[in-house]
Parts: sequence; structure tokens; C-alpha cells
Amino acid sequence: RFIRSGAAALSKFDAQKLKAFWGVAVVPTYSMSEQMPISGSPLEVGEDGLDSVGIPLCCSLALIESESLYPVEFGSAGEVCISGPSIMAQYQGNPGANAHSYFYVGAQRFFRIGYVGTLDRRGYLRLVGRTKELIKRGGEQVSPPQVEAVICQHLAVRVVVVFAVPSALWGEEVGAALILHEEHAPVSKEAEDSLIAEVKAYTLDELGVASTPSYWKVVQESELPKTSTCKFMRIRDALGLREHVQEAAPAAVRRPPSISSSLNSLRYIM
Repeated sequence: RFIRSGAAALSKFDAQKLKAFWGVAVVPTYSMSEQMPISGSPLEVGEDGLDSVGIPLCCSLALIESESLYPVEFGSAGEVCISGPSIMAQYQGNPGANAHSYFYVGAQRFFRIGYVGTLDRRGYLRLVGRTKELIKRGGEQVSPPQVEAVICQHLAVRVVVVFAVPSALWGEEVGAALILHEEHAPVSKEAEDSLIAEVKAYTLDELGVASTPSYWKVVQESELPKTSTCKFMRIRDALGLREHVQEAAPAAVRRPPSISSSLNSLRYIM
């Protein structure tokens, strides 16, 4: 009668394919162990709502600026926080996690769920990514799920994992590990480089320079670490992920720009 998705945000691309194949409604939802459920969609959700995780259900929801705790405007990205009597009261024996995860606005107690999202005026929540997984490239914040959603639309790509790679120039760069469909597996290094260039050009057209990965590598599924629930882990510079993509890094690495003392003086005066 319908398809209900959970555990992770369902991309609009996948939701449309499921809906077209099965001919039934697709109901995106969002839950976590600390609060089930957080949000869900009505059966009659339109095409423009398929990229969301629905509207708040059993708790109050606010999107805030992480430092000031002020709410953000509709359509702006903010840290997703929830409040209500059904939310887990605390982490047992972990005062550090409790201090980080809970805060008060007046008498109302909020819980940080660890995600960044946007909220439209109808109340539909769209997840941008985990707060710990956002890639800070210079002045831009890049969402790995958004980049993955674009790359996965390429016919050759079965799975992609996007993560941060340390960069002397930008602080962090965007890296991508590709798992390809068997029929598209490259037979040589030249074929692999050509395919990566094709996927990179496709991503650049859709996302622009800041969000397009600078480091690419084709890997086998067994090479990428997973959680206990078999989700791929977006680990920064750990478990060999950096080594995978470093092989595809450009030979010449630009160093950070040097700022003249005259320019620094002018900045001070301004």
C-alpha cells in the first residue's frame, strides 16, 4: 500500500524511482533511538516533498545557530533540535554527552540530534548532513549527502561515500570514494581516469566548484568502513580513506597564499 523509508534521508531521485516502479505512495520518515519518531510525511506528499523527511510528529522542533542558540530563518540551514516529554531524558553515566546534547530556552529543554537541516514554511524538514560530517572548505560548508545524491545519479556509480580530506590551503577538501556497477568497472588505469573525469564534470555542472570533490578514487565495497548497522562511515583521514584518495590527488599541491605586511596594515586601518 505504501513504502516507508527510515534510518537515513531518502534522496528525491530514489524516492521517485520507488514511487514510479511500485505505483504506491512513498513516506519518508526520520527517527533516532533517543526519539521515535521525529518526523514523517503524509501519504499524499507531493513530488516536491520527497526530498524531505516530513513534518514534526511527536515532538517540537527548532533549527538554531549552534553558537548563539537563536533560531534561523525558513530555508536557512541550522542545527536541528527537538523538545518534548517523549525524548530520552539523558545518557546514562555520561555527563559530558548530556552537557553537550541538552540546553534550555527559558523553561523548555531541547536536545541536539546531531544534524543540520532546513525547514520550509509548510514545516517540511530537509536534512543537510551530520554536524560532525560537514566539510568546511574555506568559507563554504559542504554537505556530503547532497554531493552523494548528485554523484549517484551517474549511471556508472552504485555507491559513493563523500568525506573530508585535510588541506593546507582550504582547511578541508572534498573527497569521494566510488563503488561502480560491475558492468562499468574500468579495465585499465586510463579508463578509470576517464570515468572519474566524466563523473567530476557531471558533478561540477550540478554543484559548482566548492562542492565538487577534488580527490577521487574507485574502491571495492570491502575497503570502506561501515557501522554496526552496515552504513558507510564518512571518516576524516582515518582507516585508510585518505590513502585511497591521495593516489588520485594532483601532483602539485598549492601552498597557502602569503599576505603582505602592507595588505595586513590596510586591513587593520579599514
